[in-house]
Amino acid sequence: LCTAAILKGVAYLTRLNREIKKLLVELKYESPAAVCGAALPNLCKQEVLDRFTFRFNEKICTECMACVKVCPYQARSLSVGGGEKKMELDEKLCRYCGLCASVCPRDALSLESTSPPAGTTHSPGTLRQHRNDINGGIKRNVQ
Repeated sequence: LCTAAILKGVAYLTRLNREIKKLLVELKYESPAAVCGAALPNLCKQEVLDRFTFRFNEKICTECMACVKVCPYQARSLSVGGGEKKMELDEKLCRYCGLCASVCPRDALSLESTSPPAGTTHSPGTLRQHRNDINGGIKRNVQ
């Protein structure tokens, strides 16, 4: 939800709340608490989480700072000097949500999976395509 508010604005949360209330009435639930646990029998017992690393292409970076400004964890910084650009990432703060890569207008940032299957990458274009579908995860794009 934090990412949704950043990308779509706080008004999105108001619309989401309205839609949830409408759905609860339609499904004849008294409150969101009444729904808790309904999906548990259908969930997998163990979830395998992908690990990601960022790839930065300094040649196409325009120094717009969109990636730095949008990070809700303040984990990213860009240093420019001596004709070089260096993208810094504080791994202790980063949650690998991919928001920084999804807002880059030049696709200078991308996410690469470091867990099987090898070679799985998430191009910024793929992230940008799905950023309106705030669904709590990054969809896999095997290339």
